[in-house]
Formats: sequence, C-alpha cells, structure tokens
Amino acid sequence: MKQATKTAAIDVLVDRRPQSIELFMRFPARNTETIFGITPDALAASDGRVYFGALRETGTFDFGDAMIAGTRLSLGGEEQPLEAMSVMVHPADNALPFETPLDGNIAMAVCTVPDPVVPPALTDLVLYTGFISYPATGAGEIKLSMPNTVPLELAVSVFEDGRLVQRHSVDADKNSDILIVAEGALAEENWLGRLQRLFQ
Repeated sequence: MKQATKTAAIDVLVDRRPQSIELFMRFPARNTETIFGITPDALAASDGRVYFGALRETGTFDFGDAMIAGTRLSLGGEEQPLEAMSVMVHPADNALPFETPLDGNIAMAVCTVPDPVVPPALTDLVLYTGFISYPATGAGEIKLSMPNTVPLELAVSVFEDGRLVQRHSVDADKNSDILIVAEGALAEENWLGRLQRLFQ
C-alpha cells in the first residue's frame, strides 16, 4: 500500500451564520472513497476519463447527495440537517483559490476549464464540494461524523458571516466524530477581532 493512502488530507472552510452552517471541502478526487465511503467513478466515463463538458451538462447534485449519505453534523451536541450543495473537480495542476467561503462556492459550482485534448483521469483531479445545514441555530461546538476508513488530516478555516475568525488543524481517527469548531471559539475569536480592529 502506498504511503499516500494511509491518511487523507482535507481543506475545510466553515462559515457560521445566524441560521445556517456552510461547509466547503477540497481534497484529491481519488480519496473520495476513503473519506466518504463512495467511489468517485460516477464522475468519470466508462473509459475512466473525466469529461468536463459532460459534467456541465448532467450536473453532480446526485453524486453530492450520495457522498454525504453517511455523514452527520452536530451543533452543541444536537444533530442538524445536512444537504449537499454541489460537487466539481478541477485539474490538480490548475488549482483554484480556496481561502474563503466565496472561493468554495465558486470552485464547487463552476467548471472553469475547457475539455483538454486528453481528458484527465480521476487521479489527476482535485474535488471541491459544499454542504449546508439549515436551519442551524444556537451555539456550541460543531462536529462532523464521517465514514472515513483512513485517518484524516484537516486544515480548517472558520468564518462567521464570511469573516475569518480562526485557522487550525485537526487529526481524526477512522470513522470518528471530528471536532471542527470548539465550543466558544467563535465568540472568543470575535471578541479578539473586535478589540484588534479598535487599534487599527
């Protein structure tokens, strides 16, 4: 087994708003099965290649729904509704910005490249996806329960109403509850942020 399959790295953007929680994720498309328990083969044609034109025509909403079927999100210990927004893949050598929730929305919803002369394989692509929990009110820690079959390394950026309040990393075991936002983290960071802005 190759070393790359022993852990899976995911970039996560969390945007907490008064009535909702939005999550955006970026990771190598080949890791979809070890992270979400579903093979990414549905994104490819029968020859194993990915045709961007076909994805634009058929959409990926059904794949997004299937991908998160085994994933749960909780807020303050209470399970919340969770829906897929969209899924898109982009060439790894032409990575899109993924620093803000706006970046996440654009990357998962827009196929920005024309079909290359030789369509890429899934191993050449990065997958971008987004989920929304609505309504999601109240306070407390935010956890994800995922069906991952390998340990995960998550680089998490936390936003409130689109404003960055925290960046941190999380290491998660197989098939575990993943604490992505600690209780009080948003309130603490917002207080510090307001104080810093007073002296700018």
